[in-house]
Amino acid sequence: MGLKQIANGKAREYVLKREPFKGSNLFADTNEHGMYAVYSFGYHHPLFVYDGLAEQWYENMTYASRTTSRHRTQTRPNGEDMIPLHLKDMLVVARRGAVGLIEVAEAQSRRESLFESASLRLAQGINGTLRPTKMIMPPAIVQLAEKIASAD
Repeated sequence: MGLKQIANGKAREYVLKREPFKGSNLFADTNEHGMYAVYSFGYHHPLFVYDGLAEQWYENMTYASRTTSRHRTQTRPNGEDMIPLHLKDMLVVARRGAVGLIEVAEAQSRRESLFESASLRLAQGINGTLRPTKMIMPPAIVQLAEKIASAD
């Protein structure tokens, strides 16, 4: 089934209802994980993503072009609370939602823990002591993780 062709000026109506559409270099669709995303010029640049599991909107804060800025203005789901993210994180959210962000944060924490452990062993070998630091997940990610866990 193809996306409904619409004028860009009508796009916000579709975004607010989270319905798929295709405009001029602008489209929105829902993926197999249930993420509704609005894209400018292709899947490489999500503007907004709605994660139904977390009941949360995300907004891409990375500047791309004047046209993409216009697309953002035409599709912004006004009145919705949004979490601002950079493009790299938006690409994760567009694929997997808050779950993807949590997975990335956990993987980063594991990598940092391994690095910290190796650094600790190296430093202890050099001077005998080192005070390790603890990686803390951003509060927004912790809140989303708790929200998802309580929904199960």
